[in-house]
Amino acid sequence: YCIGTPSLTAVWGMIHNYQRKLNSALGTGVRFTSFSWFIKDYSIVEGKKLPEVSMQGSGQAKLRRPGIVDNSYCDLQFDLIVHIDGTDEDLSLIDEKPQILRAHFPSTLAGGAMFPPELDLAIDWCRLYSDEATLFKRLRRLPLSGRWVTPTKHKVDDLKSLLLLLSDNPELSPTMFGYMLLEKPFGRLGSIEKLHCYAEPTIGLIEYKTAIDIRLKGKESYFKKAFWMLDAQERFMLMKR
Repeated sequence: YCIGTPSLTAVWGMIHNYQRKLNSALGTGVRFTSFSWFIKDYSIVEGKKLPEVSMQGSGQAKLRRPGIVDNSYCDLQFDLIVHIDGTDEDLSLIDEKPQILRAHFPSTLAGGAMFPPELDLAIDWCRLYSDEATLFKRLRRLPLSGRWVTPTKHKVDDLKSLLLLLSDNPELSPTMFGYMLLEKPFGRLGSIEKLHCYAEPTIGLIEYKTAIDIRLKGKESYFKKAFWMLDAQERFMLMKR
């Protein structure tokens, strides 16, 4: 059901990884609290990917390919707007070293590779904004062919209601939305964080908005309704507005 729609949890995981790398490099404690996502271009990758050749078997003497993994892949071009929160000292340190944002930007997303724009395009692809009006003025110029990935008020409780909503609302799409915890988090040896637990992924709904729709509704509506953040509770971790 989710083929063709990027995973919100994958984007949030990439942003969290970015936060950790940036704080480690600068010695800061900034937090990436929310993000907004605009997809400029999307194309499905046809065919199957051949796995890498490796040594397998008891003798470890022959090069073989493991079985082909049946999965779906795509190529994306997108813009990501991330809200950064922190102390005045930490934010000033980032302002003084904007090049470090590019140096530590993650290179992977959802099992694929990310690349900055080509050098000959001369695009300033990583910038800081402290004023909402200045940022929105630039976002107003995004191409009409793209789509904003925005939250929606529609909710689903089962597969039947999901299919009914999708048939009546073509702008809606299902995607990976978060996790329902299967146990109470506790300390587990080898985990990255202090608390760890096992969980099941959940499916939620997103709404695709055109660039002109976001532009006409204005700056206040965009910053209020087009950003995603993680809601972490005792029994779930879900993306929300």
